[in-house]
Amino acid sequence: MTLRAAERSIIGWLLDGANSTVAAAIVDGLSAFHLLDAAHATIYSTVLKHVGQPDVHQRCLAELVEPDVHRRLQALPGGLYEYLSNSIHQAGYLGAEQITGYRRQVIAAWSTRRVADVNVRISTALAAGDLNAVQRLTVELQEKVVAAVEGRPEISKKRLRLTPASAFGVRGVKWVWENRMPVGALTLIPGREGVGKSTFLAWMAAAVTRGELPGMHFGTPKSVLYSASEDSWEYTIAPRMLAAGADMDRVFRIDAALEDDGYGGVLLPRDCRELVPAARDVDAAVLLCDPIISLVDERLNTFKSKELRKALEPLTAAAEEAALAVGALVHFNKGQSNDVGTLISGARAWVEVARAVVAIGRDKEADEYTCVVSQTKNNLGVGDLPNLTYTIDSHQLPTSDGEITSVGRLRWTGETDRGVEDLLAEAAAGSTASAGRVGKLMRELVDYVTAGCPTPHHSVSTADLVATFEGEHKADLVRKTLSRAVDKELLWSPSRGMYRPLAHRPQVSQS
Repeated sequence: MTLRAAERSIIGWLLDGANSTVAAAIVDGLSAFHLLDAAHATIYSTVLKHVGQPDVHQRCLAELVEPDVHRRLQALPGGLYEYLSNSIHQAGYLGAEQITGYRRQVIAAWSTRRVADVNVRISTALAAGDLNAVQRLTVELQEKVVAAVEGRPEISKKRLRLTPASAFGVRGVKWVWENRMPVGALTLIPGREGVGKSTFLAWMAAAVTRGELPGMHFGTPKSVLYSASEDSWEYTIAPRMLAAGADMDRVFRIDAALEDDGYGGVLLPRDCRELVPAARDVDAAVLLCDPIISLVDERLNTFKSKELRKALEPLTAAAEEAALAVGALVHFNKGQSNDVGTLISGARAWVEVARAVVAIGRDKEADEYTCVVSQTKNNLGVGDLPNLTYTIDSHQLPTSDGEITSVGRLRWTGETDRGVEDLLAEAAAGSTASAGRVGKLMRELVDYVTAGCPTPHHSVSTADLVATFEGEHKADLVRKTLSRAVDKELLWSPSRGMYRPLAHRPQVSQS
């Protein structure tokens, strides 16, 4: 029997008042959207309102002849009344068992159509390189295939779901570092070069692995996942960890499998889901990123908040599921301001997504080398935490080849009333750097061109820069600011409309 004939038999059988006592069992799980024929779907929607009534035929007919409904049924052979009467007559020879079989046939056909639709969406996602969507759609495909094979109804999800607030429990915030670094969230650690941010991360890693960091794991050693791109593990990172006193068996360098062969750096958002089992496998409490910008997929524009969020939001979701705190180093741009968020290079989404910001600055007025740690953002905790100070001592370590090497080691020195924002304000007041909106734009353009040109063979076009900053600045202002940046020798233009960092400009021979 064809699919449309099966649908017509179901409708005719349900319209027969003689079957009212068992009709409800037939329609269980069968909805109008399961039917392929649009006219049948319209009729069946009305049947569902009156199914099981002795006069179901008359009740349905009274509704179906209404003008708004009847217009959708004019193509039925012989007209509505004759079509329904013939459907009832033909189904009169069928029993409940046969109608149940037709019901399974209709649902299986619908499930098959859904499988085909998901396959098309998977192909589209593969072509776009959206592997997260492919993974999600593959799970959906498996569910639909099982439903099609078993011939059971698959209830389509509503696009909007309403959940009352009473359904949610109340949970307190947990802190890996008491009141400063929350679990399941992103904590940014910004600062300029020369303040020992990486040495600060080594101290934190060591404290976690020894169970000495004040917070939820105090007294219980935990593991640390560490991703670094700017320093060598043999020459820099491992020695720093040793100097800080870390349990080296609990510090794990984290790499991701490459598509062809070998391993490379973790990539956001591609590897976010893999962070959950990785953290659980080694009982990790913290993921440290040095710096986090190196983890973001290069196809995402980190100067556009919408694109940057595609990397950061899946990361925070994975961190919450794994009960993992994420500490991420970010660099300041060349600007002068006392606002930490403004100085972080890239889109504002860095600060918007992060739940906490632990900023580091150098106090140049102190007698010895002194860095200040300030909590400049703390959405989940208190905001008046004391400013901490540390210095970096030189520590001697034996190397694997029997020599001695010097490594920096953090030493806390107390507290101070001078916060990082105070230090930044003092630096801005004594600087002659460009100020105002144009000055900020020029710094952002220089940062963007520098990030987009890792080698002297790369260039960034005017069109790319205009498109990147058009949300905040007019195209003419971007072009004029680029020209000023070239005049000030902040950028180099090897050809019209193309820009490179000044460091990539060839040296001119004095001869």
